[in-house]
Amino acid sequence: MSGKQVVWRCSKAFFPVILLVLSTYSFSKEEKEEWHGHPRTELVENAPRNIPVLGNEKCALAPALTEEQKERSVCCGSTWRDMMTAYNDAPYDAQVIVDHLKKPLHPAWRAAFFVGLSSTGKTTTALAIPHLAHWYFDFISSTQLLGSHRNQAKERLELHLKRAISLEKKVVVIIDNINLLLSSDDGDATSGALWAFLDSQKYNNNFFLIGTMDCFDNLSEDFKRRAIGSIVEFGPIPSSKLKAVFKSKITSPAMELDTECDDEFIDACVSRIEREGRGVCYRDCENIGVKVSLLTYKDAPESVVRKIKRKHINEAIEYWFQNLS
Repeated sequence: MSGKQVVWRCSKAFFPVILLVLSTYSFSKEEKEEWHGHPRTELVENAPRNIPVLGNEKCALAPALTEEQKERSVCCGSTWRDMMTAYNDAPYDAQVIVDHLKKPLHPAWRAAFFVGLSSTGKTTTALAIPHLAHWYFDFISSTQLLGSHRNQAKERLELHLKRAISLEKKVVVIIDNINLLLSSDDGDATSGALWAFLDSQKYNNNFFLIGTMDCFDNLSEDFKRRAIGSIVEFGPIPSSKLKAVFKSKITSPAMELDTECDDEFIDACVSRIEREGRGVCYRDCENIGVKVSLLTYKDAPESVVRKIKRKHINEAIEYWFQNLS
């Protein structure tokens, strides 16, 4: 067999392997560039292989975004504008976590628990914090951790937390509706595991945990005592900020207020919503905005930018009130 024939046969044998390597590199590169719409997001694979993967397979670095990227950025169902609106309206004790992550205010502060009714901005604020601090974050829904056998939630929580610190990066772990874990049948064991972990990380400046919860009253007295100083209470949108939130939720790049919707009209709408709405939250304004969008599209489906008129807002508010009770 000639030398050329040997080379040709070897090339045919290794050609599929070369293609596989190239396609794997291409996929990894594409995945790194397009996570959640962030072109420059850095992904970190789970560290030790002996830790099972549960829920999210990767922790992500909250990227530094250009103004253009912020307009199209979406993370866990929240836009950049959503995150910044919620953060700017959040209690001071939540906002100051960003400063704490950059320069620790107290070496033992490793967790915060955001408590408040649904749709008061707890989760969106929690997502904003690693973005503003430029830390890695792992977002976990409590339903991912609940299991069918005893202590399964505790075991899954421990694995998630171990994975976070094994990355040896600055990581914020966000556990949404953490009260579901702490009030389950395994609540005492899960609470014990959580506090044991937090105690072990007390002076670890590369870790922070944020738990969100709708209710604090049904948790154990031991948990409440330990959590004193870490509780941040969220409430309805303050009166001073409701108008700005309302306008931001009913408008979009495809919809703008008509000139007839002047400040006097918007003030009257906001006053009625606040007076009769029994505590207005972000989702209330968002739901009204969705209805406004449908009504404007019905009137002008071909318009590039649809005009929001008084009748659209009035009808959307009436619809909201009818379905509120």
